[in-house]
Amino acid sequence: MSTRRADSSPARAVSAGTWMLLGLASAVLPLVVLGDRLTLAGLWPATPPLQPGSPASPRVSQPLGYWNALGVWCAVACLVQLMSAAHAGHRIARRAAGAAVPLLLATGYLTYSRGAILAAAIGLVAALWLAPRRRALLLQLGATLVPSAVAIGAVALDTGVAFGSATAHPWTVGVLAVAAGAGALLADRAGGASAFLRAEVAQERVAGWIDRRVGRPLAMLLLTAVVIGGAAFAIRSVVEGFDAPYRPTVDVRDRFSDTSSGGRTLLWHAAWDSFRAHPSGTGTDTFRVTFDQVAPLQFTARDAHSVYLERLAEHGVEGLLLFVALMAVATATLVCSRRTARGSAVRGGLVATAAAGLTAIMLGAGIDWYWEIPAVRALAFAMLAAGLVPLAIRAARDPWMPEPRWTVPLPVRALPALVALVAAAAQFVPNQADRALADSQRAASAGDLAEASNAADRAVAAEPERPDGYTQRGLLAEASGRPSEAIVDLQLALHRSPGRGDWRLFALLARAHAEAGEPKAALAAMAEGRRARPNGRFFRLNVPDPNPAGLPRACSGDVRVELEHCERLPRVDGTFELPHDATELGQRQLPDNTIRDLLQEAVSADKHRRDAAVKLFRLLDSRPAPPNAVIAEAAPEGDGIYSARVPEE
Repeated sequence: MSTRRADSSPARAVSAGTWMLLGLASAVLPLVVLGDRLTLAGLWPATPPLQPGSPASPRVSQPLGYWNALGVWCAVACLVQLMSAAHAGHRIARRAAGAAVPLLLATGYLTYSRGAILAAAIGLVAALWLAPRRRALLLQLGATLVPSAVAIGAVALDTGVAFGSATAHPWTVGVLAVAAGAGALLADRAGGASAFLRAEVAQERVAGWIDRRVGRPLAMLLLTAVVIGGAAFAIRSVVEGFDAPYRPTVDVRDRFSDTSSGGRTLLWHAAWDSFRAHPSGTGTDTFRVTFDQVAPLQFTARDAHSVYLERLAEHGVEGLLLFVALMAVATATLVCSRRTARGSAVRGGLVATAAAGLTAIMLGAGIDWYWEIPAVRALAFAMLAAGLVPLAIRAARDPWMPEPRWTVPLPVRALPALVALVAAAAQFVPNQADRALADSQRAASAGDLAEASNAADRAVAAEPERPDGYTQRGLLAEASGRPSEAIVDLQLALHRSPGRGDWRLFALLARAHAEAGEPKAALAAMAEGRRARPNGRFFRLNVPDPNPAGLPRACSGDVRVELEHCERLPRVDGTFELPHDATELGQRQLPDNTIRDLLQEAVSADKHRRDAAVKLFRLLDSRPAPPNAVIAEAAPEGDGIYSARVPEE
């Protein structure tokens, strides 16, 4: 009787609706992203480059803003579709899921995310372990395997799609359509085969034997393979350079063979060392200040690429335990929901899908920072909500449930909902500030500095304790030729920055002081910035090579001194600058003494170039400069910086 109640029409309708909503919510975004990549419709801005001055990254990341986050989203969406095809029980659901899986995997491939592969493997093993219809899931996995491989091969072989440089070839679109159609057909046939195995006639002889002799051993085999494979990969990575610094590949498709950590080990060590130095934590959003103390040149990071280590570094053991407690509560509720769903494979599949998806997301968050992205958190909580549907159905429709021994008063029961509403409303203010900041950057990119300034004022008004609005306003004042106003806004931003130690703001402040003709204040700001980032170098002296061929000859003409940014500094349009021909301070017609003072500070850390700098300053000090000043030799020092020798008089 309880089984009949569990499978009543309202319960089936709620379960089917949950499957449909979860499948649509997880699949729509990656499919729209794939369509945008195939057509270059430009629905979202291009992915920012890894280094300023380089072309946009070919890795798909928008609209989430991070390729690994989108890759994990695609992995979880594939898991949802496979579980839906195995448990939803409707042919339309099976066909839709079978058609979506190849396209979702093609989108995931275009993110070139190695972490997404790991998350998919973890989620699949968890699903095979928890799924009520394990054999049906295996059949669906086998049915979509070949179409998925064909779809991935199609986007990989089409250079325009792989690099995002051209629209898709018609053959690529055709192959993707065929792969989706084949996936739908094979998934439907696999569902029919699974239904046969579940038939009452074959239940004891076939399905039961497969479940006992094949299903569980195969799940254990896959789990063992993942563990052994992960251990082998870890050993190989350590041997072949897991700790090696990240080096961009010429062909982004070669990323899957890269075994480096991409600099993650530096971040993890910095987070652990920060916790050891400050066991109670350093405060919210202070990891980047901590990392700047040990970061190498041109290596910046805001997050520790591990939600657990970052919680430990910023909030101490208490913060980490609170976060783990949240995960423990979610796990406990899913366990209760799984017990409630016994007797219904449809609802049991929902719980298994939620548990597998959350496992993939949370374990992957241990090696990446995508938990900071609101969309990923929303996906995780949507999975959790779907997993609690069986518990809600039982609580709402089972008249035989025993009465609780004690009841919670209505105000207490309403308190969590009230807290959730307040938390949701609190997100509105930062969103207003973010929108105003984005409007300011877009207006600045279009050259409308007046509208950009108005939007920056709105960002400051929406969130006056946040430094970003003041920074944007200061950059706009600098771009408009008002360095004194820029100094005020940048100082306000600095006082509101985490730990008041953001080296970027010190560097921008130094530049604004220099433009205002205040060399001593500029040097003081540069010194503070260097203390905040000891291994950084904000500007460097560059003497262009007058003899690229390397032949010993003299060249006549004025001495030309260039100042190059060595670090990423923000611009008014939201991008970063790293000029390679930046006579930036000189182009703004600073006083000569300001140029000399800043040059002296810029080269103070370069011991092997002090002699050349002294001779160049001697030429700059002469009034007027000799018209025939020459640089007799210029030789590369190996790092792109040139030393110069000025002939003795």
